[in-house]
Amino acid sequence: MSLIKEVPRLAAKYAVACPGQGYIRPQGYLTPYKQYKKEISPILEEIDESLGFKFTDHLFEENPDTNNVFFRHTSNAQPAIVATTYVIHQLYEQIYGVNLAKGASFLLGHSLGEYSALLLKGSLTFSQVLQLVRKRGELMEKMFPSEEYGMYAVNLRPANFEKVLEIVQGLGVLANINGKFQLTLLGPLDSVEESIKDLTNQKLIIKGVKLPVTIPFHSSVLAPIESHLLDLVNLFPKFPEALPDPPYIVSNLAGHTLGPDTLTEIGSTIAANLKPVQWLASLENLLRDGVTQVLCLGPGKPVHGLVLKSGLFETFYVDADA
Repeated sequence: MSLIKEVPRLAAKYAVACPGQGYIRPQGYLTPYKQYKKEISPILEEIDESLGFKFTDHLFEENPDTNNVFFRHTSNAQPAIVATTYVIHQLYEQIYGVNLAKGASFLLGHSLGEYSALLLKGSLTFSQVLQLVRKRGELMEKMFPSEEYGMYAVNLRPANFEKVLEIVQGLGVLANINGKFQLTLLGPLDSVEESIKDLTNQKLIIKGVKLPVTIPFHSSVLAPIESHLLDLVNLFPKFPEALPDPPYIVSNLAGHTLGPDTLTEIGSTIAANLKPVQWLASLENLLRDGVTQVLCLGPGKPVHGLVLKSGLFETFYVDADA
């Protein structure tokens, strides 16, 4: 019996959503899939070859303390989440004979997840994406070696959404617009915690939940890494100039699709490091385009929770923990 549940019915027009950073699977990202090691061995070999060491040993590590230390480093967490997302997608096809990405009308990813979306579309190869997100993480760590930055998911009532959004935009601590029920705040830890305290005292938010992230994602302070990532992309062997057919990528930066030009899509994904994730706008555009179902690949349930709580779509969670 498979650990991955089959989606009972695929809608005529569905989207596939990929997760970002913020979740560490305590028992190891790929440990739930160890019974499939033989089937996924070519993928595991490509992971290790692309990253230059036995990275996959860590994906099957079952010690929570070891994992918490290793995957607290964003240079490790980013390739781990992309690799696990890809493994789940490929295993689903092996087990059920359905390529979820190929049948989708749209692909989207929350923050880091947009790199997984580029991979599933075929804009970049598996090896290229692994190298890109590993480099992305290393550059971030080099710029911010200490833990002076913090990220919080802030839950709020939809009635307070506009007011809270205006306040946090003014304070310069907005990272993600996840929905009218949740924003993500990021910045110097003291500033973010003070902002949350003030919002709580004004009874504008329900609570803030600290996330396992110490890098200022989606902030203008990351501007120096953009050119380094584009330089790496330019070193890659030629990739498709345009992929005009579905699935289309929904941009974190714009909140809508950008067209078939591959370099435009890649450039937008890299530029999204500097500005808030327009997740709410992305979901609203899917709805306007006639999407009725969103499939959320693992690992972890944060993205599934955001889609589910939006109330806009039928949604299914595709991972071993379902």
